[in-house]
Amino acid sequence: MDDYSNSATLQLVSLGGRFGGWVRNCLAAFIEDIAGSAAEASGSRVTLHFGDDRAEILDREKSGKRQVLARLEGGPGDIASAIRRELKGRRRKDLLLRVGSGKSVVKQIVLPAGALDVLPAVVRNKVESLAPWPLHEVMWGYRVAGPPQSGQIAVDVGILSRKTLDGLLAIVQQGGAKAGRLEIGNPADGSPGIVIDFQGAGRVNRARRVVAGLMLAAASVALAIAGYGLYLAVLAHDDLVAVDQRATTLKQALRGERGGAGENLRLREANKLFDRKRDGRPLVVVLNTLTKLVPDGTWLDSVNYAGDHLTINGRGAEIPRVIEILEKSDTFADVNFSAATQRDANLNADIFAISAAIQVPGEKP
Repeated sequence: MDDYSNSATLQLVSLGGRFGGWVRNCLAAFIEDIAGSAAEASGSRVTLHFGDDRAEILDREKSGKRQVLARLEGGPGDIASAIRRELKGRRRKDLLLRVGSGKSVVKQIVLPAGALDVLPAVVRNKVESLAPWPLHEVMWGYRVAGPPQSGQIAVDVGILSRKTLDGLLAIVQQGGAKAGRLEIGNPADGSPGIVIDFQGAGRVNRARRVVAGLMLAAASVALAIAGYGLYLAVLAHDDLVAVDQRATTLKQALRGERGGAGENLRLREANKLFDRKRDGRPLVVVLNTLTKLVPDGTWLDSVNYAGDHLTINGRGAEIPRVIEILEKSDTFADVNFSAATQRDANLNADIFAISAAIQVPGEKP
């Protein structure tokens, strides 16, 4: 029987699964942070309260106290018409929708003070037993009634049927208004309501779309950068290939492997030039030697150095002695007159032209 429990592949798959789960949890937490929580009810100027037998519109004064602006009676159509009639302009936006205890369930539970850290999960478990409807058909919220006493805390739990909420929101929408906050409570007793985050799913979906858009944009930028880097890499590779091909061609040409007799002839000429440069005497060395050998009283008018041949023109006395001196050196050979010597009576000197061959270092004359 084969045992694959220690397979490296399965271990990698398991590790990848755990990493994927960690990434998903991090993204979910990030999306929830972006989505935020339900806004405070105190930010709404107008409150639309649905009590047991009637509805009321309350307006918040500068002091913060809410006064009844209108009482709404009749069926849903009548209430919607009254809302449209009583509320104008910006007052229709961002209403606080408060539902009385007659249309909801409000219970107080007592929990250990240590449950504060996990209060949402504890309350959710309690809602399953407190709600008269299935859990997937309710909206719920909670409010800590006060500071812990004797190691316990009191928590007010509010539960509302989704069907009831949908009916109330339909009335508000029909009246041309929009509810931005939802509470369970009675405005008459002045106590704060129990906030229910009925728009949480919508905020999470919007936050998820924002995060998805940002991730898509980041992926597009990364893909563009990667594409540009790949393009540069291809260009660099092409340049490198071209350089390698050129180097190979030059090596083959130097070895005489390509091009036939034409390239071989150029190679031979290049080798000859190289040998002549390598074995010949530099012009500076020739001129330095010539300067040392020419005796005093003799000066040069011009020097012509072509390849391995030197021609000098000058003036002086005892020209045969100049030829003898140059001939005896290890730099010059075949020293002789290249033109007839003429007499310069004004300077009392002979005008001469002497040619000589330049000896290769180490070459015997």
